[in-house]
Amino acid sequence: MKTSLTIAVGVCGAVLLTACSPAEQTTNPGAAAPAVVDSQNAGSSVAASADAYVYEAGLDVFGYYIPTDGVVFNGWSLNHVFIGDPMMFDEFAAGGEMPDEVPVWVEFWDTSSEYLTNEMGQEYASNSRRVRASSFVIESGRFDFNGSDEVLGDVMISGMIHLDRLGDPSGPPAFTGGMEVGGDRIRNASMLHYLGD
Repeated sequence: MKTSLTIAVGVCGAVLLTACSPAEQTTNPGAAAPAVVDSQNAGSSVAASADAYVYEAGLDVFGYYIPTDGVVFNGWSLNHVFIGDPMMFDEFAAGGEMPDEVPVWVEFWDTSSEYLTNEMGQEYASNSRRVRASSFVIESGRFDFNGSDEVLGDVMISGMIHLDRLGDPSGPPAFTGGMEVGGDRIRNASMLHYLGD
């Protein structure tokens, strides 16, 4: 059974895909930077790129998705994609689908910013941006993300979550697909799944 939550926003844009060669960048979702700017709360002027939140009821793909290789867009490194658990999606629906409560986001770190160390000894960028989904589709075998940010531009990710690969951050990629940020496109992107600390 699928639950479909619909909001009136823009028109779905086509996603991807041409190749590029991103530089490698260390990622660590456990090292959340205190200077994260949440684009939904920062008054992004970029229009939303799709018209619905679609989530397969009961599907649990909770966790952090970490790029297997460094993925950098115009000086911003993709640190992780976060997807909430089923309870978070239920609360999101019950709360009226508030944009700043969307339980799906992508976090980018500024590669030119100072890197600091937290109390657990993990590095994080002093300047980062969190882009929440303005629309998403999360279903068995399908993941589509659309968001926008006043600095990064439109953010689109499209691909597949491999359910049999969840929970093994050292195993084969749990996500395969492509992505586009600010008009720069990458195909054949992959991410490992990490439940967090």
